[in-house]
Amino acid sequence: MDCEKEKGQKVFPIFYHVEPSEVRNQTGVYEEAFKNHERDAYEEKKKKIEEWKTALRKGGKLSGFPLQDRSESNMGTKKIEGILLNQTTATAKPIGLTAEAFRKMNQLRLLIVKNRAVKLSQDFELPCHDLTYFCWYGYNLESMPSNFHGDNLVELDLQFSKIKYLWTGNVTRKLKVVNLSFSRHLVDISSISSMQYLEILILKGCTSLRSLPRNLHQLEYLRTLSCAGCSRMNSFPEIKDDMGRLRELNLSGTGITILPSSIMHLHGIENLDLSYCMYLESLPCSIYSLSFLKTLLLNECPNLEHIKYSKFEQRVMFESNSGRIVPRIRPLRIEQGPEFV
Repeated sequence: MDCEKEKGQKVFPIFYHVEPSEVRNQTGVYEEAFKNHERDAYEEKKKKIEEWKTALRKGGKLSGFPLQDRSESNMGTKKIEGILLNQTTATAKPIGLTAEAFRKMNQLRLLIVKNRAVKLSQDFELPCHDLTYFCWYGYNLESMPSNFHGDNLVELDLQFSKIKYLWTGNVTRKLKVVNLSFSRHLVDISSISSMQYLEILILKGCTSLRSLPRNLHQLEYLRTLSCAGCSRMNSFPEIKDDMGRLRELNLSGTGITILPSSIMHLHGIENLDLSYCMYLESLPCSIYSLSFLKTLLLNECPNLEHIKYSKFEQRVMFESNSGRIVPRIRPLRIEQGPEFV
């Protein structure tokens, strides 16, 4: 009960072979047990007994699972819809989880593990089809479980994981957010391109990742893409079709040398970060046509050739106003780039 009071955690009691009223009122076997404890008890023990009684009264008032038979003991597991495991101490001992621990949790919808001491066995399986939010910091397997079903998954957060590949089976149409930041072993995200309704993709610090999928343009609903710190990524794919919904593109700290001229298909982009691209040599002329561009970061790009800033100033976006087509200049902020012409 201290966890509920001090940490705000939820408590779900299981009343095995006992009525909740007996726990709450300390009758029956509880009454007899306390009488035995109180007999000849010294003062310190009496205080502890009172604490036990208080905890049982509170626990007996909570909604839980009354079980009368051992065969029913899995009922509580089957009803679990959410799990949250936070880091408790910096020196926490490793906690092992096996496939058996999740086998009967077929109604699990929310799984959040932010305790990097929790480790999974190699045979780990996740049979639930209702999972909508999967967050596991330091996920220690190289891929998703073999039987993973992402039918209803909306967000996948595997920061600091050891994952190398995402799953190759059917991908949910509901997935909106994927965050694989600092997954330093990640080498293949080809399955990402089949997540057609994806809106946010964060790959920050994935230092083993060398490229993005060639058919990246299939992510037509993508709004944010961050590859910041992907130091081995030396190219950006050709954009073969319209990606007008993309607003944020962060390629800072990557190894790219050029941007393709097809970047013009990112015509809705507002913020483009190319800072610390040490090997970037040039920008395509088509970048001057990005009329919605608000911020262009070019800090620490020592090999980047001169940029014609005057061309940015001439960018015009046309809009209808009372039936007439009129030009409107959209201001642009450029930070610490090379010499402008």
